[in-house]
Amino acid sequence: MKFNLTFLLVLITAFFFQGSVYAQGNYEDVLYLKNGSVIHGMIIEKVPNESIKIQTKDRNIFVFKMDEVQKITKEEIQSSVPIDKPQTIEPVKKTTRKTSGYINILEWGFARSFSESLSHYDYTGQPYESHFDQINNGPSFGIHDINGYLLNPHFSVGAGIGMQAYHELLLLPFFLDLRVNFMDARFTPFAVVDLGYSFTGQQFFGINTSYEDEGGFNGTFSVGVKYFPVPKMALNFSMGFRYQEISVENDLGYFNNYTTDRSNKSLNQFNVNLGLSF
Repeated sequence: MKFNLTFLLVLITAFFFQGSVYAQGNYEDVLYLKNGSVIHGMIIEKVPNESIKIQTKDRNIFVFKMDEVQKITKEEIQSSVPIDKPQTIEPVKKTTRKTSGYINILEWGFARSFSESLSHYDYTGQPYESHFDQINNGPSFGIHDINGYLLNPHFSVGAGIGMQAYHELLLLPFFLDLRVNFMDARFTPFAVVDLGYSFTGQQFFGINTSYEDEGGFNGTFSVGVKYFPVPKMALNFSMGFRYQEISVENDLGYFNNYTTDRSNKSLNQFNVNLGLSF
């Protein structure tokens, strides 16, 4: 019986000792000094009415006179991060480009044909340029505006309208614009495919011209790079190939009583574009 009682007392003592150690492990000594400082740690020595010695978590030891101490408490440890050490906060990264939503692209372009026209001669044997030659051999200048939607940082789809001026011909293209951005960065390479139909100025506005030409299918493929000098606005530069079908009226000349006929032609041009994206 005596043995069992002794064993029970040992168990009870061990239980309370373990609880005390656990509780102490979650608490720390805190000194509040009269100068406003607060010291966290463990009191390792105390001389009544004279001094007190405390060791902090970084193992520094401080000794204070008792008349410097306002109060001594034991408080629960709130955090493993020292109070005097500020936590590092990652800065918010600024967005350099729009990642989705409505976009507007305004472009100015220059195009030049890389296909030669056939030689033509009049009844005297002198070479001359036909109406199509005048269009094909000269440069063209255009302006295009595209309203679209950026699906994500890499893909956009839109609809465009523009004006393309050739020698002796004015075209008004309407087209679908598909764009791929290969990176999500301040400098972004991209590719563009435009597919649509062009009307002549006479077809669209009823403008009287010397020739009754008609427009047709148009397609453009370009590659380029855009640069974001400020967030959500980019400068675009691109170059590529422009294909345009037209139906032109031909003057058959003196020996055919100045009659005319019509033939289907295509303009194959190298193009360069500068633009702004919003």
